[in-house]
Parts: sequence; structure tokens; C-alpha cells
Amino acid sequence: PPYFWLFKTESGLLNFGFSYSKKHPDCYVFPDEAFEKAVLYVQESKAEAFLDFAISNAMMLLYTFRTNPYDTMLIHASVTAIGDDAYVFLGKSGTGKSTHSSLWLKHIEGTRLLNDDNPVIRVTDDGVWVYGTPWSGKTPCYKNERCALRAVVRLSQAPYNRIERQSPLQAYA
Repeated sequence: PPYFWLFKTESGLLNFGFSYSKKHPDCYVFPDEAFEKAVLYVQESKAEAFLDFAISNAMMLLYTFRTNPYDTMLIHASVTAIGDDAYVFLGKSGTGKSTHSSLWLKHIEGTRLLNDDNPVIRVTDDGVWVYGTPWSGKTPCYKNERCALRAVVRLSQAPYNRIERQSPLQAYA
């Protein structure tokens, strides 16, 4: 899996690093204070194999921090949609989020995939919305759409199937 480093400068600015190994970052991102611009450094020896990954992750981090004041949150989830309604599946890596979405696509008529890795949730005066993003993991699903958030389901692996509505406090935790 990719590894992520977070550095804070003496002046309080955040800098990032990421790589595929635990040893040290293979690239560094130095954003400005508003997260509008950044400088990206990639080790020359890793540039050919690592550049797309580095640019994509740098853009995702800049987007995440830049849009936070607008009540947005980039999450790790798979999202299916039916009409204008979206259903978010959360869980640890390997839990079956993508598998769960693919089962909806296969068995529920009219279902489509909105995003399969990093959708955005945004709270507005009109409601809570889920957006597709350019970051969709291994599944090529890059939709410039928004749907109303109808449910968030946290998946965990078990030898049985069960769904429970949680109280607001349990859901928040």
C-alpha cells in the first residue's frame, strides 16, 4: 500500500510525502498556505514509475485541504447511485466495498457506479451530496456528477448478512 507522511514547518505550513515503501518518502509536496498551488518533488530515480501516482496524490491532497472550508470531505468509499440518490459503502481496505457495489450493479436494475475509491461528500443548505471525483482507484469510474446522499453503510466481514440502523451518536463515532 502507499505510505503517507505529514510534515509541519516551523511557520506552521503543512508539507506531505508519499511512497510505496516505509523507508522514506519518494516524493514531497510543498503547498502554499491556501493550498492553491504547490511544488512537487519526485526522486529522479523513481520519476518514470512514480510520476503519475505522485501528481494524482498531490492533486487529491490539495483538493482535500483547499475545499475543506466549503464543507466538503473526501472519503475512502465505494458509491452506487440509483437515479439521483447515492449509497456510500465504507470499510477498511479489503472489506468488500467494491465487491458490494458490483453486486448492486449486477442485481439492482438502474444502479450505476458513482465512484469506487475517493468520492466527496458535501453539506449544503439544500442537503448532503455525494460527488464523483477523478480519484476512483483501480476501477475507471470518473463521473462529474452529484447525487443526494441517502445512506452510509459501514461494511465489515462476517459469516452472516445483517444490517442495523445506528443511532446518530453510534454513526458519528
